[in-house]
Amino acid sequence: MLFMALYNVEVIEELSRVVEQEADSYEDAEELVATRYADEDIVLDWNDLNYTKYKPYPSQNIADDFDINIKYNSKEKYVVISDRYESLVTRDCKTIEDLNIIVKDFLEDYPELEEVKAEEKNMEV
Repeated sequence: MLFMALYNVEVIEELSRVVEQEADSYEDAEELVATRYADEDIVLDWNDLNYTKYKPYPSQNIADDFDINIKYNSKEKYVVISDRYESLVTRDCKTIEDLNIIVKDFLEDYPELEEVKAEEKNMEV
């Protein structure tokens, strides 16, 4: 069986529309348009598409020989993340959600991970 890699691609769209608004000043006009937009009197859709941009979503590749240990102290309610040599992170941890956040934050900042290198592509409409 052939396995394919999984990639995160962020799709970014910019929508834009010029709206005419009667008012005593530009500031008043902007406030009125903002209110109309918030009240959904003005709704941008596919007709207002300016451009679409694709870029790699912050994913990282794991470097060779990546090694961490996660130790949870249930009595004191904290978690310690360490590599082969030292403790790198110690945080209060009372729930599985806390643990998920701690590990995610750690992995985003861990120096042994390599940033994804990909080109951004813009498509003008």
